[in-house]
Amino acid sequence: MRSHRCLCGFLLICVTLCSSAVFAASYRRPNIVLILTDDLDIAIGGLSPLNKTKKLIGDAGISFTNAFVASPLCCPSRASILTGKYPHNHHVINNTLEGNCSSKAWQKSEEATTFPSLLKANAGYQTFFAGKYLNQYGHAEAGGVEHVPPGWNYWVGLEKNSKYYNYTLSVNGKAQKHGADYNKDYLTDVLANMSLDFLQHKSNYQPFFMMVSTPAPHSPWTAAPQYQNSFNNTKAPRDPNFNIHGKDKHWLIRQAKTPMTNSSVQFLDDAFRKRWRTLLSVDDLVEKIVKRLEVRGELDNTYIFFTSDNGYHTGQFSLPLDKRQLYEFDIKVPLMVRGPNIKPNQTSQMLVANVDLGPTMLDIAGLDVNKTQMDGMSFLPIMEGKMNSSWRTDILVEYEGEGSNVSDPACPLLGPGVSECFPDCVCEDSYNNTYACVRTVAPSANLQYCEFDDNESVRRLVPADPLSRPAGVCGSVQRDGRPVSADQHRKEHRPGDPGEDEPSADDAAVLRRTVVSDARSVRSEIVGVGCRRDLSGCRTHLQNFQSEMPFAGKPNPSDPGWVYAREPFIQILFFFKSVPSDGDITSYYLSLISLPPYATSCSRIISFKRTQLMIGDIFTKKKRLL
Repeated sequence: MRSHRCLCGFLLICVTLCSSAVFAASYRRPNIVLILTDDLDIAIGGLSPLNKTKKLIGDAGISFTNAFVASPLCCPSRASILTGKYPHNHHVINNTLEGNCSSKAWQKSEEATTFPSLLKANAGYQTFFAGKYLNQYGHAEAGGVEHVPPGWNYWVGLEKNSKYYNYTLSVNGKAQKHGADYNKDYLTDVLANMSLDFLQHKSNYQPFFMMVSTPAPHSPWTAAPQYQNSFNNTKAPRDPNFNIHGKDKHWLIRQAKTPMTNSSVQFLDDAFRKRWRTLLSVDDLVEKIVKRLEVRGELDNTYIFFTSDNGYHTGQFSLPLDKRQLYEFDIKVPLMVRGPNIKPNQTSQMLVANVDLGPTMLDIAGLDVNKTQMDGMSFLPIMEGKMNSSWRTDILVEYEGEGSNVSDPACPLLGPGVSECFPDCVCEDSYNNTYACVRTVAPSANLQYCEFDDNESVRRLVPADPLSRPAGVCGSVQRDGRPVSADQHRKEHRPGDPGEDEPSADDAAVLRRTVVSDARSVRSEIVGVGCRRDLSGCRTHLQNFQSEMPFAGKPNPSDPGWVYAREPFIQILFFFKSVPSDGDITSYYLSLISLPPYATSCSRIISFKRTQLMIGDIFTKKKRLL
């Protein structure tokens, strides 16, 4: 009997010690805070009002100068942040329920596998959300405010889009109405106070993840009373493309009126000032959270991320106000991070995207990102200075345009299909403002290749710098509005040693065979979704390259085709094992072509489904093709 009691006591001690060890191991995991702003640019000075934020996060850690979004619109971008996937994989294409924004389909297919859900379920994190979630959250057809997405212990979700007063919050599934009293209702301050309450009352035996999603600087740009007279003399920056006609751009850019009317310029200047004023309250929020963590002794074990869902423009190419375009002011965002093992005052030029945020936070928590279906990559090694291998050089940017089925009565000449129109009949969006881009940042290339889905068949190699000269339409490069021959373009833009011979058609064939071989070797890891529209184009590409596939073998560095190895990746083609006549593509795989635009035809960048390898990974992993 005595030995039985001793054994029981011993087991009790073991269980207690093991449980304590589990709690201790869990608690040692770093805490994570994500502060997400709404429509905060970096290209036109969006960080200027955020002095405290820059000091407390940027100066205390690392700032990324090449941080981009997968789509320059709120809901698709936020879905990419949460899922770590590109829009063609999470299927949120715009801010409407019909576009899958917070829809029942989204809830069923994606919400259970967002990175906060994985942090909670697989890493023992307590999770807190406060602020704007997805634009249609709280809609009656999406479950109303009673719906609390899985993965959150504490939920304070804003019903629908950004507001500052007169809004409804879902507090753990119960509606909480707010009015117009600054002391009780100003949303940025409410979010700050609820975040501090969470930090005060959370468990001290588990790591935590906290996501605070502010309304600022999104419209209606309502500043707190103490900041309503700030920046009275500030105007939108008159950079080189301000109030300039984009004559070489997509038709939606060309339809803008230059010069803008005085009333339009006054309106955008006023909006610019108001945006900055709302950011002063965000600056206060950041300071409060950082100081509270410091007082609690948790700051040194906490990663703090600060970023935005998309950029913004005010007058660039004579477009008054919005996002949605493929240029740097709309797709590039601020990204600053501080935390354990991140040295202060760092700046990184590595190419990162918002699909990388989730994988990075899972990596911080000790989870294996490769076991997820996320498209992004963890940039934790970059922040900690542990990058021993090359980083990716390419990401995707996608957007599906929105338009109205009826003409705007105030602008009858525009016809149907446009949206986001201003009083002077300048429109910021349309159905065929639909594009897919490969954004490249590498030592030898800083460029963006985009294709639009419209009847103009515009395919552009867009300079990465939105202020630089226009590059050409594929097959007809233009300079100052005049066509430039392909031969001249080759001589001027082909990298390589001086005096090297120009590549021949035979060289191109050799490299195509090499790429086809690569595609075959990894096809079990890559799956294409197929053509959404131009099936005949897919058949053409299949016929063009099918004859070369039997000759595909191991690449030989001595082949003359290797002169192309120094060209940037700018073309993506899809190859199909079968393309039935009825267009129901059921068997296919993806291949990459590293040919310059003058060596191959342009092709629509078609959506593809991610399994294990994504575009960025292929560019990095298939070293011999770079």
